[in-house]
Amino acid sequence: MKKKSEILLEVAEAYIQRGSNEEDMKNRLQDAAIAWNLSNLKNSDQEAALKRLEAQFIGFQGWTEEDISNHIKDMKLLIKRKKELHPNQKFMIGDTSLVIIDGEMHVTVGSMRPI
Repeated sequence: MKKKSEILLEVAEAYIQRGSNEEDMKNRLQDAAIAWNLSNLKNSDQEAALKRLEAQFIGFQGWTEEDISNHIKDMKLLIKRKKELHPNQKFMIGDTSLVIIDGEMHVTVGSMRPI
């Protein structure tokens, strides 16, 4: 049986590794966890949640409209990838951590059953 972290990395490792440094990779891991959780919602609820998320990014760290649009596209791609690779995995991710040791990424995932 695979660990939850392994399952999440199957979906999002390439996205996470695009991070420019460890802090950026941690943020991308959080994005992947959010996308994972959104993937477990009904499609209409996913879209509503993505719209709320997009609204929160306006003015966030000086992001442009293009930055926000690209980020939402990435989230949608992560949701799609999760549904393709692990459609029956319905656990929710509550916590994540990432550390780089000797150049290697180590990820842990705290999960819970869906309500």
